[in-house]
Amino acid sequence: MENKLEEFTKNKKQKRIVIVSVVGLILLIGAIVFYRTFALYEERLELNLLQGKVPEYTSGDVKIAAIIDGNLSSTIPGKEDGYAFESATCDNGATARWDDTNWEVIIGGLSKTKTNCTLNFVTKKH
Repeated sequence: MENKLEEFTKNKKQKRIVIVSVVGLILLIGAIVFYRTFALYEERLELNLLQGKVPEYTSGDVKIAAIIDGNLSSTIPGKEDGYAFESATCDNGATARWDDTNWEVIIGGLSKTKTNCTLNFVTKKH
């Protein structure tokens, strides 16, 4: 009788060790998967368009892209940076014109949301 009780106690301890190990392994795998998923879908702020809000008297919002010498820029060049304004185009029937004095774009004819405008700049020729 003593032998069977000893075997039963050993089996119970082994079973407990196996269960704790399996549960620990599952939790570890779950934590790794959760971390990897979070790392893969991490939000990143990358600027390649300048975004602005249209004044209150108009509707919708406008995205402005600056192209300098044929390359997309994250900023509009400054007045003293050695660039000249070349052209502006907008979609959704909007119009854009450049004010050289104040070095700013003036957008008109906004009637739809999510309007995109592209400003083209070139290096000044001396």
